[in-house]
Amino acid sequence: MDILHKIEDAIEVLDPNTEFYVNVLHRAQILFTIHNTITTTRVRVEQLMGRALNAIRSEEPEKSKVWSELMDEIKTLIIEAGFD
Repeated sequence: MDILHKIEDAIEVLDPNTEFYVNVLHRAQILFTIHNTITTTRVRVEQLMGRALNAIRSEEPEKSKVWSELMDEIKTLIIEAGFD
């Protein structure tokens, strides 16, 4: 059971109509979403940086193409994460 379900269960036991607890749950959900987005973004960026390092180390004739693709993907990640 993840943390959000535990919070939801606790709220239902206390008082599902209490605005304070609903606000707490809402904030927890937002933080949980932000955390997941950042974690996913970090993993994807780490993968992209690994590809970039491999491109640098190799003598690929398409280095500039690889870099262009990486920069586009990183820009997309930044937008998806809401940091634009």
